[in-house]
Parts: sequence; C-alpha cells; structure tokens
Amino acid sequence: MLYIIAPNFSDEQQAKITAELAALIKNEGGAVTAAEILGSKKLTYMIKKAAVGFYHRLEFDLEPAKLINIQHKSRLMTEILRFIIVIKKKVTEKPKMAARPKPIEAPAPRIFKKAPPKEGFKEKAKKVSIEELDKKLDEILKDDVVKE
Repeated sequence: MLYIIAPNFSDEQQAKITAELAALIKNEGGAVTAAEILGSKKLTYMIKKAAVGFYHRLEFDLEPAKLINIQHKSRLMTEILRFIIVIKKKVTEKPKMAARPKPIEAPAPRIFKKAPPKEGFKEKAKKVSIEELDKKLDEILKDDVVKE
C-alpha cells in the first residue's frame, strides 16, 4: 500500500497514522511485513489544497476478501490524501527461460547477370559533334526551303 499523508502533520503524527493503519490490518487478520517512509515530494496537482505530500509504503499479507474493508476504512481517514493498494503474487518457482529459437538461415544472395541484348534493340548511339549536327541541319533545311 502506498499512501500520501497531508503536509500539515508532524513526524510523530505520521508515525501514529502508520500505526493506525498497521492496527487496522492486524484487526482484519493480516500481518505487516515492511513499513517505509519515502519522504516528502511535490504533488503533480493540488489534492485537498495541498501541494506537497509525505509518501509512505506499507507492505502486508492479508486475505483478498478482507482487502475491501481496508480500502473502505482508508478512504475514511482524512489524514490520507491518496492511497493505492497493489497486489503482489507470490512466486513459487523461478520462471524458466524459453529456449532460444534456431537462427534462420538466410537464402544465398541472388546474383543477376547481364542478359545479352535482344534482337531488334539498337545499341546506344555514339556521340556526335556539333559541327556534324550543323551539317546535317543545313542539308535538311536546304531540301525543305520553299522557293518563291
């Protein structure tokens, strides 16, 4: 159980609140296994006009059916701003590691060979100089000129 106590309580009063929660758990048939003060921290948003809260953690063993009574009585305590109860499952065995899968063999790389040119396709034309182009243009234009 993680709970936040309002900042206007002294250390002695906070210890008294923790003792009340521990007594509440013992009355329900549980046993407190650990108690820890996490210190004061700034709250993300204001809760009951408080900007800072004292965080406490209380670890206990209790039957799940009696957990509802603890939650109900914790809500009625005005000193506690917020609380959360997290249920931890007991680990009886260590989890076994899964066997590693066999690596997948990559297919052989594909090698593409340049295919011979098909019939009917022309090879790339060779570069022609500007002077040769001018001569061909002159020949073409001579034939197309209309005489008046």
